[in-house]
Amino acid sequence: MDNTDPLPPETQAWNAVWDKFEQASYDERVAIFYQAIKDEVMDGEMAFEMLNEMYEASIQQNKRTAFDAMIVSLSEKMPAVFTAEAHFMLDWLITNALADGRFQDLPQFAIQLAKRGDSNIDLTLAAMDKLAYHNQLAILMQMNAVLFPLVKESTIILEFTRDEIGLRASNYVIFNYLDSSPDPVADNPVLQTHLNQYTPIDPEGLVEYMANLNNKPLEKLTRAMFTFTPAPHGEAERIPHEIIHNISELSAQFLGYLRWVEGMAYSKGHLVNSVLAQYLLEQITASVADWDESDSTEPIIAPLLPSRASVEKLIGTYLTVFNANPHKAAAIFESLPAWIRFVDKLGLVTKDEIQTAVADLNGLDQTMQTLWTSYPSDPAPLQAATEWRVEV
Repeated sequence: MDNTDPLPPETQAWNAVWDKFEQASYDERVAIFYQAIKDEVMDGEMAFEMLNEMYEASIQQNKRTAFDAMIVSLSEKMPAVFTAEAHFMLDWLITNALADGRFQDLPQFAIQLAKRGDSNIDLTLAAMDKLAYHNQLAILMQMNAVLFPLVKESTIILEFTRDEIGLRASNYVIFNYLDSSPDPVADNPVLQTHLNQYTPIDPEGLVEYMANLNNKPLEKLTRAMFTFTPAPHGEAERIPHEIIHNISELSAQFLGYLRWVEGMAYSKGHLVNSVLAQYLLEQITASVADWDESDSTEPIIAPLLPSRASVEKLIGTYLTVFNANPHKAAAIFESLPAWIRFVDKLGLVTKDEIQTAVADLNGLDQTMQTLWTSYPSDPAPLQAATEWRVEV
């Protein structure tokens, strides 16, 4: 076909609808969307592009429910078209239900998303983190019951992702058990049956983990347990295994502290706990590099307090186009004051170190408020940023 040949009729119809849509007001665009469904010129690309163009405007005009109705209408009248872009549309529906407090609508959307999870696992996991941020543990457990069998049999899901999903599922089971049982014990047979669905159980490790999460740690951590001399330069393992173990222990204890002292739900706290140990180890690795440069013979005390530069870098990793997870970023930011109080309570840091960290973090709330202002789909992170105070 050369440039003088006419376009196929269906392409001409598609282009005519889109040209009209681009010139229209918001309310006119709604009418055009419904007419495209009626005329059966709608396809997956058109549906996604139209809704994507209209989403933020629907929020600004307080028309989330009407926006949801457009997606529901598409799913009912053109199910094949809806299915083509279902992940994105279900994510919009979940976000709107959370923002409006329509929690009764969440299960149907979340389960539909889980049923398609193996075909777009990154978006599915980010949506689950959104639900975790909003403390929707029961729905997360329902999603995992659907999602895990799919990823277990999938030929396109990588093994480490499959393991991560199994670990998430196990954690949600443990969180639910700790929240609902008056006297939780690790050798509960019902608990272990549930856990065995998702990941192998280490009985001793489970006892220790549950004690930490229940804010009744078996091991008291001290400042000396985070003091070490690195192995000689050039060795692969320069940080002692004991330090790595203690960092893991500290991270788990923080999750219990968040739940029972700070009042943060397990599901939201886990968004922080899941990255905290790695963050601290990266800070320690940087300290080892500085130690080499200074040729010091003094041992290193692991840096356990956040610095603004490192926190901004960490948060930024969850705000990229290819790794968009704003709710994990929000949970990390919101937990910083609690983390400072936690390590202070354990006596792992000095008062001078705390003052330095607090001064360094001063003003981070303004930065985050500016960031969340440009993220209108969920108002909760912005509200939390306006209430944030880094105090001990």
